[in-house]
Amino acid sequence: MQGTPLAETITRQADQACQANLESAKAEKAAILDHARKASEKRRDDVLKSLAGNLAAQSEQARAMAQIAAERETISTRQGLTEEVLSQAKARIRQIAESDAFGPVLEGLSAQVLDACNADTGELTGVTVLVPPRHVDRIRTFLSNNGNGNVPVRAEADLLDGAAVQDDAQTFRISHTLSGRYERLENAARAISLKKLFGGEK
Repeated sequence: MQGTPLAETITRQADQACQANLESAKAEKAAILDHARKASEKRRDDVLKSLAGNLAAQSEQARAMAQIAAERETISTRQGLTEEVLSQAKARIRQIAESDAFGPVLEGLSAQVLDACNADTGELTGVTVLVPPRHVDRIRTFLSNNGNGNVPVRAEADLLDGAAVQDDAQTFRISHTLSGRYERLENAARAISLKKLFGGEK
């Protein structure tokens, strides 16, 4: 059945409108997809840049931390080696104190501690010299031979490497030992050991 001209015109106009709407929808869809694609690419680029920046920062931080750890390890190693040297020095002092060669050394320490006592008090009466047990007789003889035979000598087990003078009332005690002398010099010995072992290294 053939339509009327008016119907055909309306149908044609409707088809044209539908086609126009379809083309518009397609164009709008393409624009939306293109915008979404560009937005997605931008987000991806932003994420990649952020990751690259974070990785660079983390890499720099990791390098800095590794350097700090290496420096700490170096310092620890140097300190450990230095303390080992100082420990050997202490061991050597103990060896000397336990050897026969310590007798003459103890005589010198006893004389020095008596001189210190005499300088402090102005006299050597009412005092006793304390020495390691195995050296009592030797120091008595030494003092007697040097004009101090009137000063008593007593064994003191706690004195391993030196002598001390103590008054009878036990109000003072002056000690003079190898370990005591070493302790006073230990910081200087540590600095010297560091310089000897590592020089000007940093």
